[in-house]
Amino acid sequence: MQCDPTAPQTPPAEYINNLKITGRLHAKARGKERLFAICNSTIRTNVCITFICCVIHFSWYYTIVSRPMVPRGELGQAFSIPDEYIDGPLWDRVISIQAALIRPNWTLVFVDHNSIIQFHFMHLSPSFSPADMQPGSQIWPLLWNANHGPVYSQEPDATLAAFELWRAKMRRKPFSSASIFSTMKTYQTVFNGSGAQEATDLLFLALIHPQMLAFYICKFDCLWDRFVQANIDYDQSRMDLALSPAALPYTSGPRPFHFNSDGHKRNLSQITSYRCSNVILTADRLYKAHELGLFVPNAVIQPDGTALVPPNSVAEDPSVTTVLRAGRGKVIIPNYAIGIHAGQKDLMTYSPFTAQAGFDWTNATRSTVGADVRQDVNDTTLGLYSFRIFLVESFPAVLETSKELGTPTVNDLRHKKLPNQLP
Repeated sequence: MQCDPTAPQTPPAEYINNLKITGRLHAKARGKERLFAICNSTIRTNVCITFICCVIHFSWYYTIVSRPMVPRGELGQAFSIPDEYIDGPLWDRVISIQAALIRPNWTLVFVDHNSIIQFHFMHLSPSFSPADMQPGSQIWPLLWNANHGPVYSQEPDATLAAFELWRAKMRRKPFSSASIFSTMKTYQTVFNGSGAQEATDLLFLALIHPQMLAFYICKFDCLWDRFVQANIDYDQSRMDLALSPAALPYTSGPRPFHFNSDGHKRNLSQITSYRCSNVILTADRLYKAHELGLFVPNAVIQPDGTALVPPNSVAEDPSVTTVLRAGRGKVIIPNYAIGIHAGQKDLMTYSPFTAQAGFDWTNATRSTVGADVRQDVNDTTLGLYSFRIFLVESFPAVLETSKELGTPTVNDLRHKKLPNQLP
């Protein structure tokens, strides 16, 4: 839906508010996309690391937006949060609410400190119903962004077709030095939903180094089959988690600006490698990784995904044991941070494989993992439950060992202000 071109002075937000859209809310997700339908009006947006949403009491929302806006950064503005709504120090606590879906008691707020979130409104026929938000409906393709593709759990045939179309396109190229990690993040028409965390964990599942060239994955059937199967398995594992009969807590609860440690732990159950200081390999995957030579430190990973020791060299001992202890069905091994060079800022991913990068791969640095995602205390930007992302400041803390991680109180912490660290 477009604003009136004859009235350019009307802000889009005011134009939308004047439509007085009311009714029952229905929601649908497809990869990184989120679709909200109210009667026959739809609102579509994309999830990114700078944007998150949660439900808060309407009274809290009304109080927050009734307060004067305060400067944030050089150009931005935000709402200040009342002291009684949040634990911790009393400095610079602001929230950048970009939009809200208001109900009598609760309000869904969309928060983005960088103000890059976009909302796409569409007004449909009065006959529109929630059934039209299901795959296969006539208007299903119209509801989504053309720059984002299908996901396997909803449209398996269309997803596999998108994979094959992309593969054929890549194989027509003489060569491409793009890593599979950066490619998955970039091409949402093929890998809808793959951000840094998703791509990292999926490639670990596939036993593929994230620096591996996407060109080679498309060229070699052995790599391609493993990669596609990992996409299917990864999507299914996330669906199994989402459809779990166990009741999940409200992401915000009565105190949305308090770190939800239980929810954070639940979210961590789907993270296998991203920002983890160590990872777990089952016996069969450990055997396969050794078969590929991925843990031989002086072996070089070849275009087909196997790692070979250079001629006239003796293979070094594997960095990971080849045999599990009796009664053990898995092994815990170190993980490493991989910074793939990409202009002024490296692309950060993670992998436990210690074999050397291919000779024609994009340069990267390898280092130990710093802060493990499983040990975050109120300063993570990962997941649906970590609501310190709403704050300008992060609060690194030292906890008493007797206290539960993730639920500090003012008396338990020694806070340090980090004025330049943004969520």
